[in-house]
Amino acid sequence: MRKVFGILGVFALCFVAIILLAKLKIGIFATNLVNPVIRPILAGLSSAEDWVTHTISLPFKAKTLALKVDELEGLTRQLTAENARFLELQNENVQLRRELNFIERIQYPFALARVIGRVKEAGGDFFILNRGGSDGVAVDQPVVSDGILIGKIIRVQKSVSIAVPLTTSGLKTAAMFTENTATDGIVEGELNVSLKMSLISKDITLINNMIVITSGLEQTIPRGFVIGKIERIESKPNDLFQTAYLKIPTSLQNTTLVNIILYHAID
Repeated sequence: MRKVFGILGVFALCFVAIILLAKLKIGIFATNLVNPVIRPILAGLSSAEDWVTHTISLPFKAKTLALKVDELEGLTRQLTAENARFLELQNENVQLRRELNFIERIQYPFALARVIGRVKEAGGDFFILNRGGSDGVAVDQPVVSDGILIGKIIRVQKSVSIAVPLTTSGLKTAAMFTENTATDGIVEGELNVSLKMSLISKDITLINNMIVITSGLEQTIPRGFVIGKIERIESKPNDLFQTAYLKIPTSLQNTTLVNIILYHAID
């Protein structure tokens, strides 16, 4: 900086000298005399000015750049959130179309419901649905998705209800195979993660991928809703019955829109 101020001082002195010479009417002579000296000084001064300007502007440029980076990062977060919402809506629209198509095929009254909350309690999952007693919902009614039984209603209030997945330990459902006409066994949730079908007669030949459906034995669950497919068979020589472990096509955990079937068999 001292160098810069020194150069500025020299330039000022030279400028004053030119003015004085001009007043003495020897301006042209003085200018021709001084120009060879002044030009290198002015060139150096211009370079010094550029350097000073650049040096002074650096903090401002860095600040501007930091602001632009923050702005871009904010825009990226906003776009990421909007994309996530779009994908969620897209997935929900697919589910809605599927449920509406299913509704057109069935002859039972229903209530289209949304999963509005999830609660873990005693090792199990409880799902809060936005349909309740005022919509005709009752305990033990089936919760289905695209024709697949995925849960049951266990508690009902006026405007909401609580459902549990079919895999809930101890939750039982009368079931049959599509090839038969009567109840073939009982499907039960196991360890809150899987399904097994027990009490299957040994007269029935079991093979993997056999489809299991609701049998209609229960008052609140009509016949014909898919439960799952056999993926493993357990049959011991000394046992009276066979057991089949089922593969679940879909689950309540992966669903946001469901149908509650408002059904009660006529006694």
